[in-house]
Amino acid sequence: MGKVHIKEKGITLISLVITIIILLILAGITISQLIGNGLLEKAKLAKEKSQISELIEKVKMDIFEIQSDSEGNITKEELKEILDKYFINVPEAITDEIFNLQLEAANEYGGYKIKISDIYNGNLSDEIKKVYKLAKDVLIINPDAEESAVKSPYVSYNGRLCRVLYDANSEYGLQIITDNNIDSGNLGSGDKDVSAADFNYTGPDTIDDSFRISAVSYNKIVETLNNRAKKYMDNKGIAEKARAMGCSPVFDEQDTVGMYSSGTTHTFMESREYNGLFKVGDFKYEKDVSQVYKLGINLTGDNTRLASRVLVDWYSGVIGFGSRAVLPSDNDVGYEISYSGNCHVYDEAPDKFASVNLHGKIRPIFLISDNAKIIDGKGTKEEPYILEK
Repeated sequence: MGKVHIKEKGITLISLVITIIILLILAGITISQLIGNGLLEKAKLAKEKSQISELIEKVKMDIFEIQSDSEGNITKEELKEILDKYFINVPEAITDEIFNLQLEAANEYGGYKIKISDIYNGNLSDEIKKVYKLAKDVLIINPDAEESAVKSPYVSYNGRLCRVLYDANSEYGLQIITDNNIDSGNLGSGDKDVSAADFNYTGPDTIDDSFRISAVSYNKIVETLNNRAKKYMDNKGIAEKARAMGCSPVFDEQDTVGMYSSGTTHTFMESREYNGLFKVGDFKYEKDVSQVYKLGINLTGDNTRLASRVLVDWYSGVIGFGSRAVLPSDNDVGYEISYSGNCHVYDEAPDKFASVNLHGKIRPIFLISDNAKIIDGKGTKEEPYILEK
């Protein structure tokens, strides 16, 4: 029987060495390509960028949470507290310069350096966060209350102490009135807001410019005093409109009275051809005046000029045209109305006219916007409510 030869298959040592060398060469080439193309560096930067973006979003969310509770505001103290949570070199004093700084994140947040303007670049407030309430919901009157601040709350508006005259539950909207008179200038012959040329009298009498100015001043009392009240409005829109005490509480019907005509006034008016030149008196002052006293709102000893006209027969042969005024009194209602004319006409001396220069002190009234807010105060005289918008 012959011999059987078996051929064994396998990898020789030389082949194995050659294979390993080839693999190492290939691995080296791959690594070289990765390093040469910056792929590892790019991967590292991408990871850092992702972590930085995540950190920025965390800080922004903390800021937004505070802003959502305070109508978009954040104080310097609140911002510092948030930054201290994430960064290790936050300045003690937070100023607007912080937006230009790079802060270093704590180790647990990667230790990255981040410019604060990339996180927040809004307004910073020095004030403590306020809880805002709408003014129309806070400024409520209660005529039956014993405490003055409850009866009619005190309000600081545009640097002046005011009281609530009508609240938002009234038909007139929320209106506040200054707690003191304001010197608004002169009426009558000293009125600088009118012109003598606006009194177009062409009758038999010869009249001078001072009388003509007085006549125009009388006719425009409501318009003039309301315009003077508007000068004390704010420029933020807290108040929508302004008027002087004594005209209609409804802003759209301030001056609806017509002219005097034959049969509605003194016979002298007709004989001297003054009918149709002077406006009729009105009684619209009554609502404001009665409300002021009902709420115990202060009236000084000086006459408060009312945006209301009056024509009075002073005595035989004399007619007075003027503005009403209100002042305190010991009578049953607590006040009296003064009828001070701002021009006098004498029928016994038709060529002689007496013009009166009246000092005008007004009490401005402001219609407060529905969007106005109370940001501070207690409604007392010592700590009045503070309005903002």
